[in-house]
Amino acid sequence: MNGIMVSASTGVMNSLLGKLATLMGEEFAKLKNLRKEVKHISDELSSMKDALESLADVDTLDKHTASWRDTVREMSYDIEDVIDDFMCKIGEKSKKTGFIQDTIQRLKTSRGRHQIAGQIGDIKKLVRETSERRERYKIDIPKSGNVAVDQRVVALYEESSKVVGMDGPTNMLVNWLKDEEKKLKIVSVIGFGGLGKTTHANQVYHKLEGKFQCGAFLPVSQKSNMPKLLHSLLTQLGCGQYCHDCELNVLLDQVRENLKNKRIFCSEKACPGQLRDVSVEILKKCGGLPLAIISISSLLASDRSNQKERWKHVLNSLGSVSGTNLTLEAMRQILNLSYKNLPHHLKTCFLYLGMFLEDSEIYRHELVSLWVSEGFVSKAHGQNPKQIAISYFNELVNMSLIQPVQIDMHGSVLTCKVHDMLLDLILYKSAEENFITVVDNPEAITGQLQKPRRMLFNLDGATLPRDVNMSQVRSFANWRGSTNIPSLAEFKYLRVFIADFSSSSVDDNRKIDLTGLCKLYQLRHIQIEGCDNCQLPTQIRGLQKLETFDIDGSCIPMDIFHLPCLLSLHIFHLPCLLPEGIGKMKYLQRLRWFDTLHTSIDSIKGLGELTNLRLLYLRTGFSEDVDMDVLNSSLGKLCNLDSLNVFSPDSWIPEALTLSPPPPNLMGLSMMRISRVPNWIGELHNLQSLHITVDKLDKDDVGILAELPALMDLELTFNRALEETIVIYGTSFAILKRFVVYWTVMPQLTFQAGAMPKLQSLSLPLNARGWKQDESTTPTGIEHLLALERISVGIGSETESEQRSAESAIRSAINMHPGHAHIKIDIQCY
Repeated sequence: MNGIMVSASTGVMNSLLGKLATLMGEEFAKLKNLRKEVKHISDELSSMKDALESLADVDTLDKHTASWRDTVREMSYDIEDVIDDFMCKIGEKSKKTGFIQDTIQRLKTSRGRHQIAGQIGDIKKLVRETSERRERYKIDIPKSGNVAVDQRVVALYEESSKVVGMDGPTNMLVNWLKDEEKKLKIVSVIGFGGLGKTTHANQVYHKLEGKFQCGAFLPVSQKSNMPKLLHSLLTQLGCGQYCHDCELNVLLDQVRENLKNKRIFCSEKACPGQLRDVSVEILKKCGGLPLAIISISSLLASDRSNQKERWKHVLNSLGSVSGTNLTLEAMRQILNLSYKNLPHHLKTCFLYLGMFLEDSEIYRHELVSLWVSEGFVSKAHGQNPKQIAISYFNELVNMSLIQPVQIDMHGSVLTCKVHDMLLDLILYKSAEENFITVVDNPEAITGQLQKPRRMLFNLDGATLPRDVNMSQVRSFANWRGSTNIPSLAEFKYLRVFIADFSSSSVDDNRKIDLTGLCKLYQLRHIQIEGCDNCQLPTQIRGLQKLETFDIDGSCIPMDIFHLPCLLSLHIFHLPCLLPEGIGKMKYLQRLRWFDTLHTSIDSIKGLGELTNLRLLYLRTGFSEDVDMDVLNSSLGKLCNLDSLNVFSPDSWIPEALTLSPPPPNLMGLSMMRISRVPNWIGELHNLQSLHITVDKLDKDDVGILAELPALMDLELTFNRALEETIVIYGTSFAILKRFVVYWTVMPQLTFQAGAMPKLQSLSLPLNARGWKQDESTTPTGIEHLLALERISVGIGSETESEQRSAESAIRSAINMHPGHAHIKIDIQCY
């Protein structure tokens, strides 16, 4: 746990010990009595920290030991709050020469000595009493790198069609739903969490796609966000019509036992002989339930040392669990086994998922940023904390404790979800450790809120009682947009503030007052949606520890460039001009959705000073106010940039925009509305993902794209092609896996033999209006795309006859493919 400041097991002990070490530093050498007292406190706390780490590995504690553990952990938070106040007062945040020495002089006064002596004395007394309590109750302590996502785990979530043991029940449901009797059909798949109900329903849904005029798939949690749920429904349907509900009891057949074998051994036959017997017994304990099998198999796959002994240990740990009649409590016992085997730092990161709502789709970059801001991530050895956090994330994926949702072409997980059974475990453990407090029941508020450290605020319409002390809260998340949040003045030590007011009903004259954020000097992370309903601070220079400022408003504080630790600045409401002084924000790594139109030349020049930038989103266009030479010069200095998005809403980006020489590490590029494919794109040898919209396209443009050696993902949109036929030649696009193409004027698209040899996914439009078979623009050569797994076609038509003819033509083209039987086809008509 070296370098980790905060954890669920030790509280903030590491962070606190580091701050005590600062008070024993050379700056305070003249305050000998202070250093002596602080050293005594530090020694005692260091011993207690070691005890907490040992207790974290013990399954069951007696009540005295558990109570002492909780007291020590909570004490670490309280002491750190006192130290933070002291260090703030003496100007630790100020680096002005001589400031600390001036403070020491003030502390030599009678009043100064008395104040700090009293605080240190109180801390020493508290620590001594806690230590004596340990001796009084004779509390003994029982003995006890970068990670990539395991692609076998990704496979479990990426394709439900590959899950074994579901064909029979799925086909039965499909037949029931598509029989000739045209009336409302309702089917229910029932059972407690972990049975595989959602996976099963999703597979049925995809098999029936295209058989109905419209359709939607909506996972609904117990406490769904109804506005977002309805928005998703309308988006999927494309209109307000609702096509069908589901209800008829069906028992889900157990998933076959080789599901686990496919996770660990790739096939049942590959199971080593010495593990076969214990494997069978573990599977019996799991009762054939998918979540139980995946959880246990991931636990076993995470450590290959001393396999037989480890597997027997897991089997014995399952105790009296019976797979013949697996109960909800037994399922929790199985999941808890995976949790108990996590290292301390991963337990902390896993529990933090309880700060998100049930069934939320969680963005990886957002989650790892929060872990870093909370102090959960090691910062030792000069490593990049974000990369370490991504490794933590991947480990949790590999353990099947979080489920991948969006996966990119490289197998990296971009978004994830938490199974509701695992979320129940998280919230249970979080309450036990006083790690997260969920506030969703006004009647039970007072009893559960003694010293909340992290709060998920789910009250809608109700308010907290006045006697609830919010000063100890470190993180506050208000995803449901409640407007009755406590006054920000109460959040004295807040580190993380998250709020979504986008669906809140707020009178224009009574906006939510968030101006108090500027006084919360410990803040590291601010994330706000629905800023139109809020009043934000106009100045925030006091937030010297702020790392993330993420809002959907268009106005940013005028003094934001005074924040030395800011790493991420996201503004999602256009237009927003680059702030004056932007060049001073040297540590900034992520900057998105700023407008270069009407931005001052000095600010555009300042952009070039941000050499640590890795992600940049800009809105630009043709305007006399934009000096393209200055913009090109600034972009050319961003040597660490790996993702660039340039968007022009009202005009085509001028060809004068160049990246030459381009950033050497650029891997993702998005350019919306540029007149032609720029020649300099051919210099992007590390480019893996390109989304580009051009006015005109010719064979030379295609040739530039075809030769990009690292390109795996291409979205190409164009108004018109300068040739009647676009040819994808053999050996071109050597490693492309995903190709999405849109056009206004239809050309003929031809794939030659050997073209796009690794292409897995193809999406394209087909205009069937005025359809004539002999003049069709159906793509040819699809049979040459030997790695193709799925194809999506959008057919535009005016009559059913045109639609049927176009669909028949595209299916005929696909049927020429040697593996057509296994290609997933999605045809949408509009």
